[in-house]
Amino acid sequence: MRPEGFGAQAGGQGVKTKRPEKTETPFGLARPRGAPAKTQIAEVAISPCGRERLGQPEKTVMQPELLQRNGQKPGGMPSYVILLATLVSALVVIGVLGFIVYYLHSDKKIIERKLAALETQKQREDLEQKKGAEKAKLTLAHNVQEDVLAQIRVATNILTKLLVDSDQLHEEAAALRTNDLGRGVALHSDLVPLARRFYQSELREIPPREEVITRLQAVRRIEQQLLPQRGTAFNPPPDVVVAARNATSWGEQGQLKLAQVRQSLNALVQESKIKVTSARLTPASVTLDTAVTRLNEQEANMRLRYQEQKADETRAEKIVADAQREADAIRAKLREEQAQAERNRQEREARLKVEETKTQVAVQQKEDEARTLVLRQKASDPAVQAKLAPFITPGYYQFNTISSEMVPLSYTRLQNSGALNPGLTGWQKLVSIASDSKDRVRPRWKMIPRSFIKHPDQIETIKEAQELLIELGPVLVEMGLLYP
Repeated sequence: MRPEGFGAQAGGQGVKTKRPEKTETPFGLARPRGAPAKTQIAEVAISPCGRERLGQPEKTVMQPELLQRNGQKPGGMPSYVILLATLVSALVVIGVLGFIVYYLHSDKKIIERKLAALETQKQREDLEQKKGAEKAKLTLAHNVQEDVLAQIRVATNILTKLLVDSDQLHEEAAALRTNDLGRGVALHSDLVPLARRFYQSELREIPPREEVITRLQAVRRIEQQLLPQRGTAFNPPPDVVVAARNATSWGEQGQLKLAQVRQSLNALVQESKIKVTSARLTPASVTLDTAVTRLNEQEANMRLRYQEQKADETRAEKIVADAQREADAIRAKLREEQAQAERNRQEREARLKVEETKTQVAVQQKEDEARTLVLRQKASDPAVQAKLAPFITPGYYQFNTISSEMVPLSYTRLQNSGALNPGLTGWQKLVSIASDSKDRVRPRWKMIPRSFIKHPDQIETIKEAQELLIELGPVLVEMGLLYP
């Protein structure tokens, strides 16, 4: 059944229209596409419990009186629907916000619980780690304490045994000096030096009793200091450990030395029982102490005799050395006197030679003065000067050179030129000098250098002039008749 008034307009007129295409409204109501929003296309029946759709789904019409009763004008949306939609929207927004706040608050609580759990776990782990470290420290300290105490007990036992064994060995060694075992050793003269060496050297190598007691008391003192701390976290210092180890090592070395000394003592007694001797052991036999004393006295006497012998030898050597030194001194003195006499003789001879030389020089000087005087007289002879006129006459010409002053020829140049060399060559050089036409001041020889040999008289003149220059040259220089 189709309701009446379908397609009614705002003015209330009902017009039959073509069936329009329907669309859904926001509230589930259908309206034609393109129709005004106020046009209602559904008829709604209001019951006490709400609304429900009536009629066909394609087209419904809301009754006007029902719309007016709900406070809605015909063709509009009820106000309570709008209010309800608003409330629903607000409730949705509030629910969403509440959910967001709750979610955030829950995440924060969860994070805080997780952080608190982590912090609690970390504290528990730290506590466990601290307890473990303390336990490890306590265990380590306990182990070190036990090790040190064990080392101290070992050192105590070693030192105690060393003290007891040392006392026992000293007692046995002291008893051996006077008992029958010692008398048995004294019966053999070759064992007495060994016994003396045992008492004077080997027995003294055992650690002294006072030192053993001191080291024993030291380790016991360490033990008494450690016992009250046993089981605590006290860790013994390194010097305590080192002291305990050193005491043990020292005690072991002392025991080794003690064993060696005891072995020497036992070997000495055993050897005295092995050796065979004609002497008998009786109560009157000398003790080992007496035998060692006698051996010392014998050796002291031997050393004394040796020293006296050495002193005698030294005195004899000194006497010989003194005599030798005295002889050496006498010989040295004699040699010195001989040397002095030789020096005096040489000095006398030297003085004589000096005097003789002085005399010879004086005589020679006198002879030279006399000869020079004779030569001067000869050089002053006009006849001689005439023969030497080409040479002693002052002039300017000097062996192919010209001097600034008029002086005689140079005696040195005459020698260097070879004019004074005896023989033909010297004669020719002398003739060339005396006959050189370049010299226009001095007298010239009327000779030809290459033809004078044909004239014996010229040769004699040349020889005589050359001999006079050789003989009188130095004197002529002194007299100024020849240039130096």
